[in-house]
Amino acid sequence: MNGLALFSVLATSLVVATPDSATYGPVLKSQVVEGSSGCTAVEVAGDYLYAAGDGSLTVFEITSDPAHPK
Repeated sequence: MNGLALFSVLATSLVVATPDSATYGPVLKSQVVEGSSGCTAVEVAGDYLYAAGDGSLTVFEITSDPAHPK
């Protein structure tokens, strides 16, 4: 029973925890990008966005049209 109580507290904490926009910037909406298979981490460096996940690394050029990465 103690494990269930701990799980409930942790799950509730995750639901009510919201990042502070003043510290972290605005909340970004996620979207599926054609040619990607999902990711667990992203990094922007220069003109490129690097998306890593599930044994893969996908690189997108983002400067010419950021709304539609290539």
